Amino acid sequence: MAILLDSLLGNLSGRVGNMVFYNYRGKTCARRRCWKQNSPGSVAQLQQRNRMRAACIFYRALVAAGLKEAWNKAAEGSLLSGYNLFVRLNIQVISGQGLITDFSRIRLVSGGLPLSDMMEVKRLSPTTVGVRWQLKACCSRNRLSDRLALAFMKSEGIYTVRMVDTGGVCRSACEARIEVPEELAAYPHCYCFFRSAQTAETSESRYFYLNV
Repeated sequence: MAILLDSLLGNLSGRVGNMVFYNYRGKTCARRRCWKQNSPGSVAQLQQRNRMRAACIFYRALVAAGLKEAWNKAAEGSLLSGYNLFVRLNIQVISGQGLITDFSRIRLVSGGLPLSDMMEVKRLSPTTVGVRWQLKACCSRNRLSDRLALAFMKSEGIYTVRMVDTGGVCRSACEARIEVPEELAAYPHCYCFFRSAQTAETSESRYFYLNV
């Protein structure tokens, strides 16, 4: 701290550059401004930030894939937004480094429609996927028009989500042979679900690992 002569500076107070001027017991004093450094936080805090950042990137990928309305529909009647519901259901499978720890636990969509029993998804060729399922005994007739949906993710380039055109195959068909783009031959993670033909409502997603 430096004490300055009032005759030179008068009753000066305030900040000039990196110096702070103030009055103390009738004297004008000055001190260097202390620059506050933001604490990087604990390891746990940094890991949680990484998880939240990754969850945001993941959700943006789902929005780009056309699944935003499905999450908004799933969150209806709660105090959560579609994004917040997505984070709540998936944050636990994202590591402190922002990576997916278990693809089988990812909830790509979440909804109240029935999925189907005995679902099978197999890669018949690099560009062909076969899907089979059985109708649930409790499945109502108005659910037979629900559409089959398939989404693919790859292990590298985390949070790249690609939907596949299933040709409007309905739940009532109980099987489908789907042609997929050639670039998806390198995507091993497949998620299968049903979506309403009239609304954005979906079933839960079911995971399948496909050989590449």
